[in-house]
Amino acid sequence: MSWANFDWRSHARTDVGRVRKVNEDACLDQGQHGLWVVADGMGGHAAGDVASQLITQMLGELKHPNSMAEFVDQVEQKLLEVNARLLDISARELDNQTIGSTVVCLLAHEDHCAVLWAGDSRAYRLRNGSLTMLIQEHTQAEELVEQGLIAPEDAESHPTFNILTRAVGAQEPLYVDVDIFQVEKGDRFLLCSDGLNKAVTDPEITEVLSSQQVTESVDTLVVQALDQGSRDNVTIIVIDAL
Repeated sequence: MSWANFDWRSHARTDVGRVRKVNEDACLDQGQHGLWVVADGMGGHAAGDVASQLITQMLGELKHPNSMAEFVDQVEQKLLEVNARLLDISARELDNQTIGSTVVCLLAHEDHCAVLWAGDSRAYRLRNGSLTMLIQEHTQAEELVEQGLIAPEDAESHPTFNILTRAVGAQEPLYVDVDIFQVEKGDRFLLCSDGLNKAVTDPEITEVLSSQQVTESVDTLVVQALDQGSRDNVTIIVIDAL
């Protein structure tokens, strides 16, 4: 892979869970192109599974470009196209009911990665045994934290924690957040829908990621989320830079 300064290994799994009848999550594991995506269709809205699958389908059409800047631009453009299509479907077929989905993407090029996101699906990096969340969730609770109205540690128990302020298909224009950073050999990344992090704590995630291989860690975390009461679909991708 001419674009890669590292050997990239990854594994993805999505599970409908033990409560819902439809899996509104979708994922894309394209290590050969340096692209990984988790999308979580908005529960309770019309056709959330359509929204998440359209995101992974359209991003799956991309091939690896010549630079990280070009890569980010291409992913952003695809997400804007998905946003426009979902708004159009909503207007024409669903009386303007929202068809929406969160999205979190990891892009790799040479010795850098980029994370792009809208919503509350998460990206983490495990480096030297320390777990760091790479995104800031687009929820009303996080906005209250930014405004200094509630403490960061109170965000997850706040009544507005589940209320998204941004998602693909939810509004026009769509703003996608981007962060680009340098990769170190041995970095491990985790992308997930909130079906994982609402049932499994960060210390528990750290323990699994620190002690198990790529495929095993994905399977362990899915089972752990379900055993610990996740009421949602659970989708996880683990990615290693070797």
